[in-house]
Amino acid sequence: MIKARLRRSPSAAAPDSPGRFFGTAAALLTASLIGVLLGEGTATLFPPLLVKGIAALGFLTIGIRLLWFGEGEEEQAEAADEQGENRKLD
Repeated sequence: MIKARLRRSPSAAAPDSPGRFFGTAAALLTASLIGVLLGEGTATLFPPLLVKGIAALGFLTIGIRLLWFGEGEEEQAEAADEQGENRKLD
């Protein structure tokens, strides 16, 4: 499934290109900057105990959803990829 997606990606022709490296680095730096700015903003608006409680509920929700719903979605995605590849071969 992952290999099929990589074959279709536009950057698959040159996986070691400098543009890909700098694009990934820029995305990581941008995401880190946004996280720091949002973290500073919430730290000034809300008490730390409330922020930790909200974060705990968020992580708990993500964990439950991954455990409960994660396997079915992955199997459906793999089946869809296989059907798409079988149609191309026909």
